[in-house]
Amino acid sequence: MEPGAPTDANDRLRAACVEAALGILDEPHGPEVDIREVARRIGKSRTAPYLCFGKEREGGGRAGLLAATAARGFDMLAVRLEQPAGADSPSGLNEAARSWVAFATDHPRLYRLMFGSEVAGRMHLEGLTAARWRVQTILQGDIKAAQASGAIGRGRTLEQAMLVWAMLHGVATLTLDGQLDLVDGRDHASGFADRAIALTLAALASPLKC
Repeated sequence: MEPGAPTDANDRLRAACVEAALGILDEPHGPEVDIREVARRIGKSRTAPYLCFGKEREGGGRAGLLAATAARGFDMLAVRLEQPAGADSPSGLNEAARSWVAFATDHPRLYRLMFGSEVAGRMHLEGLTAARWRVQTILQGDIKAAQASGAIGRGRTLEQAMLVWAMLHGVATLTLDGQLDLVDGRDHASGFADRAIALTLAALASPLKC
């Protein structure tokens, strides 16, 4: 049987490996994600993960494991973004923005993997591109709703969504790096994030196309 062939046992092994990798990343000072550590945590031989992720020289192995874990991270982020806006939220974009930054602070090591260099050249692996596009599609839906309500100006939906994506990633990364203390102090980073969101929405309310 070829590595990665779709079988129930293979799917269970893949899911177990990804769950183990997520567990490692949720440990603030945990080890790096690697095949041996993941195999140890799921009680399998160190070669077992290669059965579902393939060989290193074929773009699999640890690279496949990291891509699958990052894809799972984007799926988790999408679930956060799909939660309905609260009664005190002026638009879905506000709520999505807060959910994005909260996700990053809840899962800092996973977030860095999702947007890091280790998976940057491997978007073709393990459904990573599709998972990223799911998040992008949610943002585009929020943009379209905001356009329809008049909250923001008309423009190219994809480009406006990418502007929001870039702003959210910037705020999230600055928060994780502890750099927002330059503006607000460490205990008030969420206040800065809210103001960054408001400024971005105000810019999108302009009739100029982004």
